[in-house]
Amino acid sequence: MVKWPFKNRRSQHHVPASSAYAGGAYIHDGTADGHRYPSDYVRASYPGWPGPPDPGVHPSPATFPATPVSYSPYAASPTVHAPSTTTRPSYPIQDAYIDSQKWRNTSVPAPENAPYLEYTGSDKPTPEDLRRALFIPRFSPPPSHWRALIPLDPVPDASGFYTPPINRFPVELLSHIFTRCMDDEVKNPFYASFSAGSTPLVIARVCKLWRAIALDLPLLWQQFAMRPCQRGGHYRIARLFLERTKGLGIYVHYSEDSRRGAFPRELCPCALDFVLHNIGQVKALSLVQISSSTLLRLSRVRPGAASSMMKLVVTVREGDTAVDAARALSSLYQAPTFREIDWALPSFPEDIHWTRIVSVRLCECRLDTFTVLRIMTSSPVLRHLDVDITPTQHPMRYNLLSHRVLEDLIIQGDGPQDILLEALDLPNLRRLYIRPGSSIPDDASFSQGWPFLDVRALYHFLGRLRAGLEYFLLLYGGAAFNEAALLHIIGMPQLATLRMLNITELGGGVSDTVLKALTVVKGRGTALPQLERLAMCDCSTTDGCIARMLQSRYRAAHPLRRVSLRYPIGERRGHDMDVATMEMLRQKGWTIFWTSCFGD
Repeated sequence: MVKWPFKNRRSQHHVPASSAYAGGAYIHDGTADGHRYPSDYVRASYPGWPGPPDPGVHPSPATFPATPVSYSPYAASPTVHAPSTTTRPSYPIQDAYIDSQKWRNTSVPAPENAPYLEYTGSDKPTPEDLRRALFIPRFSPPPSHWRALIPLDPVPDASGFYTPPINRFPVELLSHIFTRCMDDEVKNPFYASFSAGSTPLVIARVCKLWRAIALDLPLLWQQFAMRPCQRGGHYRIARLFLERTKGLGIYVHYSEDSRRGAFPRELCPCALDFVLHNIGQVKALSLVQISSSTLLRLSRVRPGAASSMMKLVVTVREGDTAVDAARALSSLYQAPTFREIDWALPSFPEDIHWTRIVSVRLCECRLDTFTVLRIMTSSPVLRHLDVDITPTQHPMRYNLLSHRVLEDLIIQGDGPQDILLEALDLPNLRRLYIRPGSSIPDDASFSQGWPFLDVRALYHFLGRLRAGLEYFLLLYGGAAFNEAALLHIIGMPQLATLRMLNITELGGGVSDTVLKALTVVKGRGTALPQLERLAMCDCSTTDGCIARMLQSRYRAAHPLRRVSLRYPIGERRGHDMDVATMEMLRQKGWTIFWTSCFGD
């Protein structure tokens, strides 16, 4: 059994937080003048651990003064208040913590006498191991040597009380666990709503130890989901969260989408006021279904004020947004730190510093082929591009453009895409989505030349790939992309690494030939051996062909686990063998859909 006796660390009672801590905030009335601090006042009465810092930011030090500290969102330096009269709990004292600034410098040898490294087992992690463990990326799993830090047996203290095993974890490990609880909110701040059930507030209510760690862990408090409210409630709770971030920046999702619930009769502007007053600390700003009046207020942000902005998402509620107001938003995306834009306004954001951009999504803003090529030429570090392309009125040929960084290309538009594909050399492309800009009725895609006039443009484009494509989606294959074209591309070596294949409206439909090509046969090369997800429409196959393909991949331990196969509407046939195999695989954890192209 592995046990970790830590210096200056004693077993703790599992003491729940008092009622004054409800909601993740509390009121302190121990001051000399008798004033009661409001619930948005933050006080740290004992030292804690700030947790693994967000890469690229300046972390707060791991040691704190013994006096309570209130961090102001408007000042860089902390304001020190009078010492607390409350009794200090027996948590790890100041000497039990390390100076994170010294440990962050890898050129300085790690001290062998780090106070919490005392360990008598045979598999002791080295100081260097622990130093690296404290600063791992946010979504990385814990290092394997952290298993040695977990106490397995309950250990009573002198009074005979037992500490829950999780509260005997090192503070660093608890901080990492708490941070991983925020994965959904970090990926999408939409989930970080201000409610009593929000993740950071729940963690801060469990017990005094967890609250102490949570209050000193800025990564828990950086996600904001705000919308119009009443009586300034969002402003007060947002100030509380902002203070607890300790200047590391915030990620704000601001929505005026009434579909999430009716707005109060009298809208309070506190949420938008908060965003504007603290725009210098906003790292990512999502503006969802906002009105023209909100756009006008945002357009008044002075140039240079959004100095920390890295990502901007804008969607509007009205389709007739004033172009001048949209262009005025340039003050939000001209910071040197800006990297990502998701733009749903009709005007093109001309003033972006393209040389720094890594992700671009432009919808409601249709571009011609020349503008798309100009964006790629001006963006040497671009990795993700999602654009809506207008049909080319005057076809012309462009010189081949090579972009060795782009990994995701999503094309949405109408008409043939031959000119764009013939002009691009993307050796490291991993994801290719081609979809129409509007719903295409029957045979309309054929008459408009969607998606290609000559399918060889796609062959040449895929033939220039080097790293290997992983995701390929083509909606409405049209007359040019038929079964022969599908068989050709799945046999290309550039698609041997493909993990997802999604093809709809294949010209002429899918017959047994495609399913046989995907069937694993001993002694013969198999198409798409890495395939995990398969979706095809218009499958006019004989009974048993699908079953043999699925069974062969299951027996060969191929990674395919998600399948969606659809037959032409009105042409349902007997598929007893196929359905039986699908049901057997569903019981083994597969996800399989078998229905008509437009549902039964």
